[in-house]
Amino acid sequence: MVRIWGRLIDDPKAAALAADQYDVILGLARFFDAKKNWPDAQGAYRVAQKIAALNFTADPSNAFWRDKAETAEKASVEAEQAAETGTANGSR
Repeated sequence: MVRIWGRLIDDPKAAALAADQYDVILGLARFFDAKKNWPDAQGAYRVAQKIAALNFTADPSNAFWRDKAETAEKASVEAEQAAETGTANGSR
């Protein structure tokens, strides 16, 4: 499911379909994170980051989306590190 949203957000013609799905994708990322499924968590956080960045680009005056993109990016990096080491750093 995350791959589908990732493809939608990467397709300029379909990106608007994914633009309002940030909370859904972030919820999936957190679910995978809680299950210690680091690769899927990382992928979902990346898609959430892309969605937030898309929304920020659409309305640069709304810093909310910039902050959400930064938060998702940080979580993606942490999931990647956890995947490499097999442990979470617990900062989320």
